[in-house]
Amino acid sequence: MLPCARAANVQWRLDARHSQVQFGVDHQGYSTTFGHLRIKDGRLDFDPRDWSSARLEVEIDMTSVSLGDAQLDAAVRAAALLDTARWPSARFTSRRVESHDGRHGVVHGQLQWRGHTRPLELAVTLNRLAPDPYSMRRKIGFSATATLARQEFGITRYPDAIGTDVALRIEVEGIRATGAPPLETTDGTQE
Repeated sequence: MLPCARAANVQWRLDARHSQVQFGVDHQGYSTTFGHLRIKDGRLDFDPRDWSSARLEVEIDMTSVSLGDAQLDAAVRAAALLDTARWPSARFTSRRVESHDGRHGVVHGQLQWRGHTRPLELAVTLNRLAPDPYSMRRKIGFSATATLARQEFGITRYPDAIGTDVALRIEVEGIRATGAPPLETTDGTQE
């Protein structure tokens, strides 16, 4: 039996300085309140020719929540909402990844947060895969969107003031891990 040719995943370390989660939630029907969270750590195994073999793990620093106002930030971190003293981080792990056209796709995964594990689908766009002219390292960038229901994670307070659905926009940059195979073997470009 001959071995089948298989795409080789390249390991990417998520760049915390250029990766974040932005969120928006309804505020009493008057407006949408926006904020952001830092991505603390993450790893992506990805070959652009075979999205189905991709694996993603991301840790989100919930204590980093920022809505642009210190008093509001403290209220959101409190036990009634995010309860960051008890649940300082959230973790997303992919279960399956599919490509629609080589640039757009869906990451099917699970979000673990506040003692709950729920399915979450990310609609993703591969923005760019190229050498970074400043670091001279290979980088990859993705944008993603999703919606989650806060009640599914035990956040039930203030139902008349805070909307049920939380819209997410995720921006991620990855740096090719040291020791990964040369990219000419995986994406047709040269190092």
